[in-house]
Amino acid sequence: MTTEVPQVDREEIILRRIYIGPGYFNPASTPPVERGAFLPNSWDVDGISLYIERLTSAGDLVRNARLPMSQYVVARMKANDFYNLGLSLVPDQRPDDLPGHVIVREFTHDNYKNRPEWKLRIKEAAALLAKIASGDLLKFEEVTPT
Repeated sequence: MTTEVPQVDREEIILRRIYIGPGYFNPASTPPVERGAFLPNSWDVDGISLYIERLTSAGDLVRNARLPMSQYVVARMKANDFYNLGLSLVPDQRPDDLPGHVIVREFTHDNYKNRPEWKLRIKEAAALLAKIASGDLLKFEEVTPT
């Protein structure tokens, strides 16, 4: 028996939290989002993480990060941007995570590091996603209680 994975609607707005730093985001570059913002890290065993904006706000995404919120930007993209590159968006809700968590199943650390046929595809798609992501960015500043 096959289990159907619900597909994220093509028009959904998808959020990606991006660290402001070398290889990820450089405000002096054009485009400012760099390919590394979409490349899988060692903890991306199931795929890179994204969030559905309808279920989680960009503010919640940066408030729940490891570093201060001023260290991140949040990119807003359409699910269709991923689908047009032949990528999947798979709902992957976990009890300890923010609502609306989805993964790009193809972008796993194992595929990137150990499968040469995938590495080039991931690098090319990450570069295209970086350009797209640069078109709609949200920046947050720390809020000091008064």
